[in-house]
Amino acid sequence: MKRSFLVTAFIFPLLLLIELEEDFIKWNESRKLNKDVGEYQFNKTTFQKDLDAIYKSVVDEKEKFQQQYDDESDYSRNKTKQEEWFKKIESELKQNKSWAGY
Repeated sequence: MKRSFLVTAFIFPLLLLIELEEDFIKWNESRKLNKDVGEYQFNKTTFQKDLDAIYKSVVDEKEKFQQQYDDESDYSRNKTKQEEWFKKIESELKQNKSWAGY
């Protein structure tokens, strides 16, 4: 017997929220990476190891920030905390604006 189902879901606000969160992470991560690489003093002997360490540091910081957001906002379910985080995110982007030369 063949069955068919029709599933309708309205998830646009959630997708927009996820997109905004992901955009913030990309923007901020890119800005911090741009800053750190720009401040790096080139060493021809260790540059690959140095750049790998810079990248790992930025990624680790991003993951820590994301985990803190998820914990405090209960994965975006706590709207009050989420609003606080949006303000924090906006402030962080403004603070890191000068590193956006990418």
